Amino acid sequence: MSLRSALLYSLKIKRKDRILVLYDKKPGLARMFSSALKGFSVSIEKMKPTGQHGKEPEKRIAEKMKKSDVVIALTTFSLTHTAAVRNAKKTRIASMPGFERKMMGAMLINYEKLKKDTMRLSGILEKGSIVKVITPSGTEAEFSIKGCKINPSYGIVEKDHVVNLPDGEVYLPPKSMNGVLVFDSYGKQIRKPTRLVIRNNSIADFEKSSSGNFMKKILPKKSDRFVAEFGVGTNSAARIIGNVLEDEKVLGTCHVAFGNNLGFGGTNRSSVHIDVIFHNPTIWADKKLIMKEGKPLW
Repeated sequence: MSLRSALLYSLKIKRKDRILVLYDKKPGLARMFSSALKGFSVSIEKMKPTGQHGKEPEKRIAEKMKKSDVVIALTTFSLTHTAAVRNAKKTRIASMPGFERKMMGAMLINYEKLKKDTMRLSGILEKGSIVKVITPSGTEAEFSIKGCKINPSYGIVEKDHVVNLPDGEVYLPPKSMNGVLVFDSYGKQIRKPTRLVIRNNSIADFEKSSSGNFMKKILPKKSDRFVAEFGVGTNSAARIIGNVLEDEKVLGTCHVAFGNNLGFGGTNRSSVHIDVIFHNPTIWADKKLIMKEGKPLW
C-alpha cells in the first residue's frame, strides 16, 4: 500500500474535498503528504507548536479546521483531545503528533484486517464490567468499565471523525481505578519503569525519582492527574520506537492516559492528555483472560 492509497482509504477522500495539511516544525513532511495527494485541493498551513499534548491550537487554525473537509495534522503535540477537533465535527481528521518517516511500516498496512482484529477485542470489552491489569514491572490495578464508551480505532474514518495514523487500539474512559501503575515508557522522555499509586481514579502518589518528578511536573493540577483513558494496542506492524503515537498502538502493550477525556465518552476537562505505555501486560475482562504477558488471546 502506498502513502496515497492509505490516505485515500483511511480518510475516505473524495475529489471535491478541501484538504488541509497542518505542521509546526516539519515542512518537508508536510510537503511529502501534500505531494502524495497530487490532483486534489490541498493547502499547507504552518501553526505555532502548542507546547503540550491536548492544548488548543491558535483560533485561526481551529477555524481553518472547521472549514476543511479533511485535515492531516502533522504536529509536534497532539490535537486529538482538543476542543478544536471536537468542534470540527464535519471534518475528517488524521491526528499524527510527532509522526516520523520510520512509522510508515505501521501505517501502510491491511486496514481491513486491523479493523477485524480491533473490533473483536472491542466486542469482548463491551460485555465486560471489571478489568484487571498486571505487568512484569509491577503494575497491579483494577477498574470498572461498566457503562463506559468502548472506542475501537483502526485507522478508518467511520464512527468517529478523527483517527490517529498509524492506528490500532481499543480505548475507553475507565472508572474507579485503584492500585499501582508501573509504566515502562513515555515517549523518549521516560524509558524506565516508573511507579504511580492510583486511588479513586487519580494519581495519589508519584515515585520519588527523576522520572516521577517529571510526571509530577507535567501533571500539575488535580484534573491533569485524573485517569482519563485505558487502551490496548492492536497493530501487529507497530513497534516500540520511543514515540507515543506508534508505541500505544503496539500489539502486546496497553496504555493509560491522564488528563482530558471529553472527546471519547469521559467527563474530565483538562488542558493535557498524557499517555504512558505498559509492556507485556496480562489483562482480564471480568474472568476472561484477554492478554497474557503481551500475547493476545482474543
